[in-house]
Amino acid sequence: MQPKTIAEQLFFSTVRIDTVTADGAQGAGTGFFFGHKFGGDKQALFVVTNKHVVMGMREGRFSFFKQKDGQPT
Repeated sequence: MQPKTIAEQLFFSTVRIDTVTADGAQGAGTGFFFGHKFGGDKQALFVVTNKHVVMGMREGRFSFFKQKDGQPT
């Protein structure tokens, strides 16, 4: 599969965020990557998500989709 549409391309630029609250309840959400340049030649990469996805969570994990030779795996 070669991602052609915007929706297909976004599928590979988003990240799934799985969370656990202090009492053990599980949740999930999504985020996307954002690169920010600062100080001339420096850059930081951030994951942007909604506050309700991470607020009050004890732990979280990211799940990524990857491609090999332009094809999803």
